Amino acid sequence: MNPIQTPDIESEVCPEGSEVVSRESEVCIGIICRKKIEGRKHVLLGLRKGSHGAGTWGFPGGHQKIGEGFWGVCSRELREETGLHMTSLKQADFNNNDMPEEGLHYITLYFDVKWQPGESGNPEPELMEPDKCEEWKWWPLDELPSNIWENIDRILEGISQ
Repeated sequence: MNPIQTPDIESEVCPEGSEVVSRESEVCIGIICRKKIEGRKHVLLGLRKGSHGAGTWGFPGGHQKIGEGFWGVCSRELREETGLHMTSLKQADFNNNDMPEEGLHYITLYFDVKWQPGESGNPEPELMEPDKCEEWKWWPLDELPSNIWENIDRILEGISQ
């Protein structure tokens, strides 16, 4: 029986001659909200502003607080950003977003959620944080914008199937 071969993680992560930068990784959450409009599958994306990724479309989401569970962070972020209430969640995917030029490293967990109107009764997402998001829009999965937040194109491909 052959032993299982594992890659040399250290050489994959830190090629010879490169410098290891000491910085913390943060856990972030991406919230995938879907709905059908006139028989077509749509996904909710927000046009980011005011931080890294400004001018690109991305999922609702944010940073997980210490001690906060997945249900708690998804529910809180969806409500804070869109006013919508989450009714269920299912783990969908993950990303390793290393942005050394910005001094950031995020491990982003994506969750597919079911949702309902929030306290206002509005069945559409509301712009709750206008300093962070220009607008929310339901995009058809077969007509997504070209300026997508980095690394979510793979996630979007997976949910469009």
